[in-house]
Amino acid sequence: MITGIKYSAGKHSLATLGLGEVVVFLFLGVVVTTLAFFVQTNIVLHYVIALSCIFGLLIATMILTNNIRDIKKDTGHRITIAVLLGVRGRYDY
Repeated sequence: MITGIKYSAGKHSLATLGLGEVVVFLFLGVVVTTLAFFVQTNIVLHYVIALSCIFGLLIATMILTNNIRDIKKDTGHRITIAVLLGVRGRYDY
């Protein structure tokens, strides 16, 4: 819960410091999936952690896609991976 609050609350939240995708990968992908498996089985297996990384990558990709769309809005006041990397060859239609 603390990470969820730190992700979005405040002027220097994790999402505005370029750490949004990393935090989402870890906590919504790896931690949630592994904990769900552990709660049901009382064991942690290496292949479950590997599978949870796939889910984490999917969720982080969705966040990155949303941040790419918001580059113009975020530039100047919010640092995201999309803002840090910039846009090459993008055409505004």
